[in-house]
Amino acid sequence: MESIILKNRRIYILLIFGLLFFHLICINCSPGKKDTALNQSLKFAGENKIELEKVLEHFESDSLKLEAAKFLIRNMPFHYYYDYDALDKYYADFYNIVTSYDISIKELADSLNEVYGRKIFSNNVMFNDAENIKADYLIENINHAFMAWENSAWRNNLNFSEFCNEILPYRVGNEPTERWREPYYKKFHPVLDSLLTKKDPVSACQILYDSIIKQKWIFVPDPGLPHRSALFLLDKRTGSCAEYSKFMTYVMRALAIPGGIDMIVQNPDSYYRAHYWNYVSDTKGKHVDYSLYEKRPDTNIIGPPNRVIGKVYRMNFEVQKESLRYLYPDLEIPVSLSNIFLSNISDKYIDGVYLTFKIDDIKIKNGDILYISVFNNKDWIPIDWAIVNDRKIIFKNLEPGIVYSLTSYKDNTNKQMDFPVLIQKDKKIRKLIPSENINHISIKRKYPLKASYIKRMAGGKFQASNNIQFHDATTLYTIPETNTEPYDTILIETTKEYKYIRYLSAPGARCNVAEINFFSDKNQKMKGRIIGTDGSYKNIKSGNKYAVFDNDPLTFFDARESSGAWVGLELNYPQKIKRIEYIFRNDDNNIRPGDLYELFYFSRNDIKSLGIQTGKANKVLEFNNVPRGALLWLHNRTRGNEERIFTYENNEQVWW
Repeated sequence: MESIILKNRRIYILLIFGLLFFHLICINCSPGKKDTALNQSLKFAGENKIELEKVLEHFESDSLKLEAAKFLIRNMPFHYYYDYDALDKYYADFYNIVTSYDISIKELADSLNEVYGRKIFSNNVMFNDAENIKADYLIENINHAFMAWENSAWRNNLNFSEFCNEILPYRVGNEPTERWREPYYKKFHPVLDSLLTKKDPVSACQILYDSIIKQKWIFVPDPGLPHRSALFLLDKRTGSCAEYSKFMTYVMRALAIPGGIDMIVQNPDSYYRAHYWNYVSDTKGKHVDYSLYEKRPDTNIIGPPNRVIGKVYRMNFEVQKESLRYLYPDLEIPVSLSNIFLSNISDKYIDGVYLTFKIDDIKIKNGDILYISVFNNKDWIPIDWAIVNDRKIIFKNLEPGIVYSLTSYKDNTNKQMDFPVLIQKDKKIRKLIPSENINHISIKRKYPLKASYIKRMAGGKFQASNNIQFHDATTLYTIPETNTEPYDTILIETTKEYKYIRYLSAPGARCNVAEINFFSDKNQKMKGRIIGTDGSYKNIKSGNKYAVFDNDPLTFFDARESSGAWVGLELNYPQKIKRIEYIFRNDDNNIRPGDLYELFYFSRNDIKSLGIQTGKANKVLEFNNVPRGALLWLHNRTRGNEERIFTYENNEQVWW
């Protein structure tokens, strides 16, 4: 769910862009011509114009620094930041509690939201850079950026344009305008000074990367709030991939290492929207991408690991003339493509496919803008755009292995314009057209299960004993390598009575069991004292052994020890064991008994329902009226967020 602050930001961006495009004629002006963009930015600054003029006067005798100042000022009207007093306190409280107490991230977030209320999301005042930033701040930023550049070993391999775009900017997103360069320089320059032996920015980035990942980072999902400040991240490293990449950008800019942030505006195979990572430029201008704590900047593999990307964009400080917002200021634009600072760099990452659609909708005219979209959990999200020409539209360089849809955008709605298209991994194009032939299908899940969860189960053992140390343990069942489900019922039928029963973790799996129910030969659920390995990974309260018996399939025992951990019951008295029901670490996206589900298929211009069913005890839904070849979507009308489109092939769900 999007926060109020994000909705307010969009309204603000639309208003300010409308105003700015009325004034702004160009962003970069040719030498010798009147700098209209600079003059319009000064005019836009209003009463703060005098501060920006002080910067220009200060660098009047230094032509290079003067051009750097002009670069920043031309783009300042498009940038803004927030009043951070309440936000800083929120983030500080979050960090201090999560590092000091045995509490889960969810429990902490819920508690803080009760304290701060909804005002933390709605009461943040926005300030435009051109109207508020003072001269001394810009002067200090420019001087420090030049100092780092001039003292770098690769200064002769970095031209002025690269310097302006990758080193000079004073902000990454909408964080407050802090004086962050000197603290970052003082902290990380000694690391390079002692270890760097090559005049190569990639080598410098590798050294910094290796040093930074030695310090713990607390991963916290994006709460939908404005960005953490640069100085906050310097001392309190917390956040998601967005904060990872911003933190590394501060480090690199402070030390004049060329690079920045690349991103996707929508994950093509999940409901998570954006994903961010970094790149560093070598001495020849070629980029090497990396992800903090995930991928070091020295691999030949291009792109973030284990992820499909669809289309890739680069975050810039400078307004991008090829952006949709710049070219069509009056057009209603999807949120995912409304950022005027993003440049499409997909060709650096993807050796993709050209996809052509013929337009037969009479309402669509030559010159109209249409979009290529990927599915999140409920809608098609545009990731690129193109212009209709000669009743055709062509999208370039689309990544294989993804289902795409041609969409239009009007009244804040993405409308499907044709059948979905699957670009197979072999680059063959397959239109997903529902057939008149009817299929019977069995559905077990609404979202793909992570393969890593399944692998952790193989080799785990259920054991019984009459010794609490399990010295004479009898192994009742071992999870096989061929297991494909996170839950099962095992029939045991023991002839001997046991006082103690447990699950012994598979090697390296940290137990990762969510729920266990033991049943006696009288078909009664066994009760007793919970026993097993104490503690949990990262000391998260909800991850200890008691999670196995809390009747919540989403909590699980995540043991402190990677191997040898176990959990079980000391029964009230010795009993014979008839069966065991278990659920391993999972996402609760299997079919839940009692939940209400609706199956849809995608037609040419819409989605159509194939009926509503209630989940049964066997955790399988059966549908008899499914068109062959169709793209399908199972929606849980009762609970949950994670849902994924799929095709049904060889009696199996194939996820896209």
